[in-house]
Amino acid sequence: AARTKTAVVEELAAKAWHLGLVRDKTWFVGALIERENIMPSAPGNGIAFLHTARRNPDQVVRPFMVLGRSLEGVDFDALDGNLTHLFFVLGLKYDVLHLPWVHKLSSMLARPEAVQSLLRAANAAAIFQVLSEAERKLSFER
Repeated sequence: AARTKTAVVEELAAKAWHLGLVRDKTWFVGALIERENIMPSAPGNGIAFLHTARRNPDQVVRPFMVLGRSLEGVDFDALDGNLTHLFFVLGLKYDVLHLPWVHKLSSMLARPEAVQSLLRAANAAAIFQVLSEAERKLSFER
């Protein structure tokens, strides 16, 4: 439902908090925005990988990923200048998890058709199916 960058961050951080994945919603929103102020998390191709700049293991209950989707798109300061439609929020306890998660997701979504399939998916189960298929293709190509 969010229409602005800040609203996207607030909405997805609230979802993580509601699911019990972070202990302090205010901390998480602030940490995600702080990271966005350092460097935008949207490389282009309609996707963004949000995460905190500094890990705070006490605030993250367990490593997680929350995915938000905007069919209309949001101006998220993407490096390619286009609107962002898919927002992967990574709740990481430790720095060693950051690069492997971002690399895997980037590889899974490198093909524009993978992004388009996620945008066309009818519901959460279909989104999960598309992501699972993208992961299988990635594993098969190795």
